[in-house]
Amino acid sequence: MTTSRRQTEGQAEGVATYLQVPHRLDLGPLATPQRVLAIGAHPDDVELAAGATLARWVRHGAATTVLVATDGRGGTWDPALDPAELAARRATEAAAAAHLLGASLVLLAVPDGTLAKARILAWRLAFWIRQCRPDVVLTHDPVHPGRLHPDHRAPGE
Repeated sequence: MTTSRRQTEGQAEGVATYLQVPHRLDLGPLATPQRVLAIGAHPDDVELAAGATLARWVRHGAATTVLVATDGRGGTWDPALDPAELAARRATEAAAAAHLLGASLVLLAVPDGTLAKARILAWRLAFWIRQCRPDVVLTHDPVHPGRLHPDHRAPGE
């Protein structure tokens, strides 16, 4: 397998950065921050992307907040499903997941699919960053080549 010039210089496909690491990488223990804010575009984004890390940090004493930006009403392919009913169900599921993690939950409830156009999003995120005063913020990578959904890109930016 050959390595392209773009990969060795840090760019592949023009957007994603790849790091070359040795075959065995001993990072040692994962440090636990005191305060964590995990921001996801949709209900379940945070849990799927970082749930295990958050659970570990909570277990070791980190005060953790999960912020969900949208209401999740667009998360189905079923045209017969009522969007308001889906949003309510996903809010309930997000609350249950946060409880299992031992995290606080913030639901901004911006309509699904509109984060890129939500002019107030930056202000609301800044407010919660100031409220939580996190040592670590986890959110979407705004340039990941396979995840260019506008709702994912907006909080990452």
